[in-house]
Amino acid sequence: MQTLDERAAEVSAKLAQLRQRMSAHRIEALEIRQTANLAWLTAGVPTYINIASETSPVRALITLDRAYLLTDSIEAPRLAQEAQVEALGFELAAQAWHSRDDWTSRLASGLRLGQDGEGSGANLAAELQQLRSTLMPSEIARLRHNSRLAAEAMHEAIRAVQVGQTEHDAAARLAAESYERGGVPIVVLVASDERVASYRHPLPTDKPIERYA
Repeated sequence: MQTLDERAAEVSAKLAQLRQRMSAHRIEALEIRQTANLAWLTAGVPTYINIASETSPVRALITLDRAYLLTDSIEAPRLAQEAQVEALGFELAAQAWHSRDDWTSRLASGLRLGQDGEGSGANLAAELQQLRSTLMPSEIARLRHNSRLAAEAMHEAIRAVQVGQTEHDAAARLAAESYERGGVPIVVLVASDERVASYRHPLPTDKPIERYA
């Protein structure tokens, strides 16, 4: 696994990439709200609460010389103490949840603003997607490590499945094996017997496993 210093170096390199893109678009401040983009920028900090949401209660505001993470007073302690975002190179700013919409306008006052989606400024969503798609060596190493953990979770879940269990039981085992390794099982598909050939995306049911799954 990466050390904190290695992750801070990754963040620094990504900030440099972003600032190059900002300069090309004549943007002086960039607001990032998309969970996927925040995960990329922070070298994997979990900023989400609802895993089904594309946006986060945390947002980044990048200027030409500063990098803020803006959040509410609920999320700030975890980000500071566990995620150690300040050691990664961010300034953490927290306010009450109902004041969040004021942060960007205040910190970026007078600056030409862009964002990673639709808004009043330039939309750099495509630029960020391109940056995310070109992996750094540290990201490749992290992907390989996490892929091994995912394979282990699948292997152990398969070994534990028995005839008579339900598809829900099998799905719960796979989810548990994933969480035990620090993963988050976003999609869990399970089919048994005749359902295997019937459905390409079989959501698990309470059907008992009779022969195979």
